[in-house]
Amino acid sequence: MSEHTKGPWRYYGTNAFAVVASANTENDVVICHLNDEANARLIAAAPELLNVCKFLLSAMRKEFQTRGLHSCMTVEWIESQKQAENIIAKAEETQ
Repeated sequence: MSEHTKGPWRYYGTNAFAVVASANTENDVVICHLNDEANARLIAAAPELLNVCKFLLSAMRKEFQTRGLHSCMTVEWIESQKQAENIIAKAEETQ
């Protein structure tokens, strides 16, 4: 399994967009080129979104350990945890 290019990612352009990962503009690593700004914004946010999913899943698991099974067993809780686990697995190729 390969790892994704570390962030931060950003995008730039006016009619065509490039999503790049870089610590500075001299060492940009091009992630992709797109013609749609909305998709460029979403792809540029991907590393941060993955980190937030991991953080929230960790917080949910800690809350489960602290509060116990009965207080955390709502349909929303269970579905949210499954969705977070699935999206992390998809991003990290562990499905």
